[in-house]
Amino acid sequence: MENNFHGAGFFLIDPATNLILALTNSKGLYDFPKGVKETGEIPLETATRECFEECSILIEKEELMDCGPFREGGLIMFCAETIKKPAIFPNERTGILEHTSYKWLKPEEFEKNCIGYLKPVLQKILSTLIEQAHPLTLDYT
Repeated sequence: MENNFHGAGFFLIDPATNLILALTNSKGLYDFPKGVKETGEIPLETATRECFEECSILIEKEELMDCGPFREGGLIMFCAETIKKPAIFPNERTGILEHTSYKWLKPEEFEKNCIGYLKPVLQKILSTLIEQAHPLTLDYT
């Protein structure tokens, strides 16, 4: 798994509210902080870098959750709980504004308006969190 992946990212939960971070793209669809690996990166390095580049949140080791990683095709997703607040800026290297805004949402709200290819990995993550009885999933149906 270390080298056989295209991109990686984070499923972020605010433990105070049990909501997940949704980045909004230019089409108004919800996205996770994620992106394409750079040469020599392992999945967690890609996820950490992309999360910081896309929403200014630097995930620390102690924020990682004891589940996953989750794979769907070439995408690998990690889970973390953080109280850090996102900030959206253009990418420092490319100048591209990849997301226009962010929201903290319930999983079902995210799922209704997310980029289509994220739904299978979202379901894998939520299934695991349901098995672990994570508070985020108590109202999820």
